[in-house]
Amino acid sequence: MKDKLTITVPIADRSIKMRVADGEEAFVREAAQLINERIDFYRAQPELKDIREILSRVALDSMVARLKGDAEMAEWQNLVFKKVDDLRNRMTLPDN
Repeated sequence: MKDKLTITVPIADRSIKMRVADGEEAFVREAAQLINERIDFYRAQPELKDIREILSRVALDSMVARLKGDAEMAEWQNLVFKKVDDLRNRMTLPDN
């Protein structure tokens, strides 16, 4: 089992203490930074004052980006599989 590290990351003016697998710390820290950047973006909008609404929008942004990324990855995988099948079919010799 991988070792776990205890780290603290700031999210929306709070310090979040968590245990992460060794090797994931950089990803967690980068994610926290991106979340805080989105929070700052929404805080700059005068109509948004409630931190719960801001955090909800950040969560929604994150999931939309994830779903878009998943869809794009699926498209690329399908394209690669089709190309591999095409190459396999071209390499197959007909039976005599």
